[in-house]
Amino acid sequence: MRAITNTRLFDPASGLDEVGAIVFDNEGIIACGKNISLPPDVSIIDGTGLITTPGLVDMQVFIGEPGEEYRETLATASQAAAAGGVTTMIMMPDTQPVIDDAALVDYISRRARGTALVNVHPMAGIKRRPAFG
Repeated sequence: MRAITNTRLFDPASGLDEVGAIVFDNEGIIACGKNISLPPDVSIIDGTGLITTPGLVDMQVFIGEPGEEYRETLATASQAAAAGGVTTMIMMPDTQPVIDDAALVDYISRRARGTALVNVHPMAGIKRRPAFG
C-alpha cells in the first residue's frame, strides 16, 4: 500500500481542489482527501508541489499506425500519453488506409488493447458514396 501526501487534489467534476493525500494499492484508490488517516504500513511519496487529477482525455491524437508507423505507433503514442497523465486517446482517422469502415475500427481497437498503455478509441472518417449514373 502506498500514499501520495501533500499533493494538490484537483477534480473539476466534483469541485475538489485542496491539499491532501491519496492512499492506493495495485487495485486502485482506497482513500482520498484532506483529513485521511494513513495506515501504519503505508509507503509514503511526498507530493509537495504536485497536482493530482483524474486521468486526462486527449480528443485529437494523430498516429501513423496503420500504414505510416515511422511517424508514430499505438505503443509509442500511448507511452507519451501515459507520461503526460493522459489515460484515454481519441485517434484521428488520417491513417493509410483511412479508418473509414467497421473492420478497420475493430482492427485498431484490438491492436490497441494488445500494445497501448492507455485506452484508445479510434474515430472513423466519413466518406462520400460515389455518384451513380
